[in-house]
Amino acid sequence: MNRFNLTFRGEIVEGHDPEQVRARLAELLDIDDPGLLQRCFSGDPVVLRRNLERKEAAELYARLRRTGIHVDLVKIGDRGDLHAGETDTSLGEPRDEQEQEQEPQPAPAPDKPQPKQAKEDIERESPTEAVAAEDSSPAANDIQDTGRNWPTAPAKTAAGSPGTTGKLENNKADEVIRRADLAASKQLQSEQDAELKAREVKHKTALAAAKRRAELAEKKRSAEARVAELRAKLEREQEAAAARRREELESEQAEAARRDAVARAERERREAAERERVAAERAEQARLEQARQEDKRRQAAEKAAQREQEKRKAEEMAAKLQVENARRKREQAEAAARRRAEEVLRKAREEERQRAQEEDQKAQRRAMEEQPIQRAATELAHKPGLKPVHGRVKTRLETPSIQRRSSGDKVDGKRKKQSGAPNLFSLRPFRNTPGIRDRAAVSNRAMRIAYTVAVISLVVAAALAARLATLPAATQPAGPSGMITAPQDRLLLQAGAHLLMHDRSGVSISQLSLDNLGVASLFQPLAFDRAGNLLAAGEITTASTPKTGPLLRCDLTARACEAFAAELAGTVISALTVHPIDGSLFIADNSAGELIRLDSEGSVLGRTSIELPPRPILQLDSGLLLINSALGPGISVYRYEENAFGEQLDEVLLLPGAANAKEINRVTDFVRNGEYWWAILEKAEGTTTGLYRFDSQWQFVDRPTLAMGTRPVQLANWGGRTLVRDPTRMEIQRFNSLGAVEAPLSSRGLIQLLEEQGHKSSLIQLGWRIALAVSLLVAIAGLCLGGLHRLRSLVYTSCKERGAAPVDKLADNIDWVEIAPDRNASFSRTGIGYLLLATGVVLGAMGLGASSIQLAALLLALTGPAIALLLLQRSETGHIGVSGEQLLLVDHSGMYHFDGGGRIHHHGPFLMIDDVTVFTGAPLLPAFSPAAISEWVTPVAAGGVKVDRKIVTVKLLQARHPLAMGVVVILVTSAGAVALLSLHGIF
Repeated sequence: MNRFNLTFRGEIVEGHDPEQVRARLAELLDIDDPGLLQRCFSGDPVVLRRNLERKEAAELYARLRRTGIHVDLVKIGDRGDLHAGETDTSLGEPRDEQEQEQEPQPAPAPDKPQPKQAKEDIERESPTEAVAAEDSSPAANDIQDTGRNWPTAPAKTAAGSPGTTGKLENNKADEVIRRADLAASKQLQSEQDAELKAREVKHKTALAAAKRRAELAEKKRSAEARVAELRAKLEREQEAAAARRREELESEQAEAARRDAVARAERERREAAERERVAAERAEQARLEQARQEDKRRQAAEKAAQREQEKRKAEEMAAKLQVENARRKREQAEAAARRRAEEVLRKAREEERQRAQEEDQKAQRRAMEEQPIQRAATELAHKPGLKPVHGRVKTRLETPSIQRRSSGDKVDGKRKKQSGAPNLFSLRPFRNTPGIRDRAAVSNRAMRIAYTVAVISLVVAAALAARLATLPAATQPAGPSGMITAPQDRLLLQAGAHLLMHDRSGVSISQLSLDNLGVASLFQPLAFDRAGNLLAAGEITTASTPKTGPLLRCDLTARACEAFAAELAGTVISALTVHPIDGSLFIADNSAGELIRLDSEGSVLGRTSIELPPRPILQLDSGLLLINSALGPGISVYRYEENAFGEQLDEVLLLPGAANAKEINRVTDFVRNGEYWWAILEKAEGTTTGLYRFDSQWQFVDRPTLAMGTRPVQLANWGGRTLVRDPTRMEIQRFNSLGAVEAPLSSRGLIQLLEEQGHKSSLIQLGWRIALAVSLLVAIAGLCLGGLHRLRSLVYTSCKERGAAPVDKLADNIDWVEIAPDRNASFSRTGIGYLLLATGVVLGAMGLGASSIQLAALLLALTGPAIALLLLQRSETGHIGVSGEQLLLVDHSGMYHFDGGGRIHHHGPFLMIDDVTVFTGAPLLPAFSPAAISEWVTPVAAGGVKVDRKIVTVKLLQARHPLAMGVVVILVTSAGAVALLSLHGIF
């Protein structure tokens, strides 16, 4: 039976990676030595497997081909010799096969893997190729096996055949084998043809791809040529424009030089005239000075004479003054003695008067107590008989009612009780007590205290008003005050004294206040260095850290700031940017017109003077420094190398269309995003035209659409998105790199922070306003109370009160004025009308859109008159009695006074005798019958004294009259309503 050997000559199948093939062969043969593996690929034949059957050899051949290893099938001789036609050259001493087979194999080490056979490493599959016996040639038998003899699988023999030698096959078996060899040869030839065709197709494909690559390269070269031509043309146009600008600038400079020369000549002429004038003035001043010196000498002589004369007069006056002082002291001593004598006499008279008055009052009380007893005894004496009583004892209060002397009202010899008559036993007379007599002095003291409190309150109110005026306005912040892109695509927003860090998705991750960082203030612009520290202008509040410069470096993680770049002392940082590679800093100072470069440690590397705009912006791009122009809507291009720092290369004019080119004044901010430049342009100072987009050559592209009413002030490139900040908006508008509008960025942390700041500011404003309102109310109350006590002191100084006389003897001779019959009905109608009016006013205010505080103030103001009306309705009206030319007045508290003539005071509907005041009524506020008032009371009151409103006001307040209390309630509710309206702005 035919058997084959697999021989490897270092060939690799086309299309396979040599390194992968080497790795597979080393894994298959378990080769660890690189030198031995290299010898396998040296081209010398190496026998991989020996003595394989035809089918097994074909399968293994196909598998090795698929893995990229090209082997040869070498047929073994007819005698069954496994090494027929081959010379076995080993790496060591040659040994015959029999010795190798008989030699015991050592046991493999446990940690060293055993060599693996190909049929064990390669997964068994169905054979795809077969090798015929004719594949082997005589030359194959001459191949020397220069490698090592790899272990082979045991040879497979037919049943009953020996392992080393085989018997001759019979003819039938040979025929079968030849047929199998012929079929395997045909199959191998077909596979080789298919492989050849595949190689041809692959070659054609490679040629077509090469042709296409050549065409694409040609197109690319032509496109690059066109781009270079367009770029050269653009550069020529820019150079021509720059030349024109230089010519214009030179002409302007020549004109300016001419104007300067004219101005210099004019200035020299004016200076010569000024020098002549100054010389003339100096001569005149010298002459005047000489005249003044002469006048001074003359005046000194006159003053010396005058002083001598005044000295003599002073001596005479001193003598006269001594005489006058002695006389005045004698007069003062005599006056003091007289006052002491008068004071002793006055006190004696006062004590005597008080004793007489007390005796008089005791006598009056005794008479008043005895009169009812005598009157009751008289009435009992005139009765025809007494009715028996059943164990009931009557008191003085149960004596018979007052009888009037009217013949028409007599019933069984008695007069009926009149309508409007009071119960005389429940009345109390007015007494002129010491407290009443001291009212003027008490009012004077109270007036001084009230005025003092009012003055102090006014001073406090003025101080509060001044402090309130210096407080910041309690307005809700509308949006962030600054933004900057932080490392790792984060975003830092500044809102007043707080810094908010956001992640790349816009979610707030941390919040810091300036107090946490230990700084008093932090100003724009902001920048981050390569280490992730924040750079900004500000001031440190930590006392232990000296202030060495205006620039601070803050570590946001450690929450600490330190002074940075001490050499920048006195520099105003208007713009700031950091070089992303070497970490150097570029600073613009528009106040001094300087551009400064610092290294990463803060040392100044260079300074230069350039013309800067009011709000400069620094941007680094392609090795150049770009700054918004100070001359117009353009970008100035500068170099920043050490040997040419601050050298201007070009001036790029931004022209966003012919319609807007003439109106644009300057560039306020610009930033690069991808292949496009974004810029904010404005017409005049503070008038923004909008946001514009330009290509990499600063050619106008389009104008991105902003939200209605947006006023952009700052741009930022955040993760390929362009952010537009408007200080009047809470949200930050966002655009992609192509200019399309995206969802705006809304920070929840910023919204919450601004709401808290607004609420805190509102509370502070509310506290200051409440304090100011309380101070003003106290001042107003003090002034009103002081004025009232001033009136009281004036009224009670001029009034001489006198106690009320007893009226028991005159009780039957008094005619009482009837109470108004429709008083309650009239008050009810007035109340209903006022209720309807108040309801209409409230509904009207609600219809006009009044706020809740305004409605509360309106309701509080309307409550005052309602309370006053209810208080007046439910209070007693008092009583008015007429006896001849005298009036008996009883006020609402039951105190009465009886007198006539000049002791009666009246003003309008008010009647007064000392402190007893009675309101006679008005059309809407009835009290007594108008007919009775006109018939009985008016003629008697006409004999009295008409007083002014001040006295009426003092008497009503002193008596706590319901009408005065109602007015006080109205004033208090009105003041409360005004206070609520003054606080309306806070809420």
